[in-house]
Amino acid sequence: MYQPKFKLRFSSNSLANIAMTLNTEHQKMPLTMNIWTTAMMNTTQKGAKAFNTIVERNISDVEVLEDIYLQLKGLVKVIQ
Repeated sequence: MYQPKFKLRFSSNSLANIAMTLNTEHQKMPLTMNIWTTAMMNTTQKGAKAFNTIVERNISDVEVLEDIYLQLKGLVKVIQ
């Protein structure tokens, strides 16, 4: 597995840190613990809104990961 932290000397291997360091177009969307618990425990409209926020975050995570991949793919010799 390719780990940018060790190869490129990032201070952290987190998606947020690498995206910020590379200044990617998309950045991690922060979520509070309150949104997670509301989505898990609340079946009302408020819970549905929190769940939709989590879905939006998951979509944005994929966009961030794609941005990072596009910037780093030239540095990866073989993906196993």
